[in-house]
This record gives sequence, structure tokens and C-alpha cells, in this order.
Amino acid sequence: MSLRFSRPPLVALVVAAAVVVLDQITKAVVLAYAEELPLTVVGGIRLELVYNSGVSFSLLTGRGWLVVLGVTLVAAVVLVLLFLLPRRFAVPLALILGGSIGNIVDRLRFDYSVVDFVAIYWWPRFNVADVAIIVGACLMVLAVLRRPDWREPADGGGGPAGSP
Repeated sequence: MSLRFSRPPLVALVVAAAVVVLDQITKAVVLAYAEELPLTVVGGIRLELVYNSGVSFSLLTGRGWLVVLGVTLVAAVVLVLLFLLPRRFAVPLALILGGSIGNIVDRLRFDYSVVDFVAIYWWPRFNVADVAIIVGACLMVLAVLRRPDWREPADGGGGPAGSP
């Protein structure tokens, strides 16, 4: 089996860039108003500033360089997949890529930590990048469930040439 690279749709690159920009803007706003936090938005939803040096659910806390390396490798794999997989995976992958890059930027800026600021009841704090990664992962699952055969015809873009 040979791999066939195709150009990802422009929308994927725009989505990834938009996620990074939105993530960094929201974090800049939170940091600018840090002295006024925590702030209850409504019910159990609060804005509060937390620097998270771990990954999901505080795993790998204190292992900054390892986390940066791991997240960078994930982002690189996702970028390659944007060139390999069919177009129906483009937006989900772009969301994951944008979220990963947004959190990598934080880790490089804030001593291997990510700025988290959304608090909902007992759930761990999160940010826009985290939401993009989760939504992208859910959309990937839906895309696979919708059509389990990851290959598409050659004119569908992204799959191996001549696949059914």
C-alpha cells in the first residue's frame, strides 16, 4: 500500500488558526483581569485562573519537557494526517491541531504550564484549546462511525488512489 498525500482543504488551516487565535485571546483577557477572579458567570460556571503543568486530569504534573514533547508529537501526527486522510476528517483534525498548538504556546510561555480558566462545578479547569480538542475528537469518532471504511474514492480526496 502506498501513501498518497493530498493538500488539506483551506478550511482546515483556517479552523486550526482560528482555534489558536481564539484560545490565545481568551487567555490574554483572563490574564488581564486575573485580579478580579474568581468570577461566577452563572450557576456553577466560574472563571478562575489556574496554571496547569499536567495534561488531562493533571496527569504528568511536573514533567514539563515531556509534556511539551508529547503534545508536539501529537500535533505533528495530526498535521500529517491532514494530508493523508479523506477530507471529511479535515475539520475534526484541524480542531485537534489548533487546540494542541494553543496549549503548546502556553507551555512555552508559562514555564511548561497551560492557562486554564473555565470551572464548571467539580470538573477540572479547562480552556478554549481543550474544548477544541474534545470537540475535534468527538467529530472524528462520528466521522468514523458514519463511514467505518476510512478510504474514499480518489476524487473524494485524501484516501489511497483507486480505493473503493
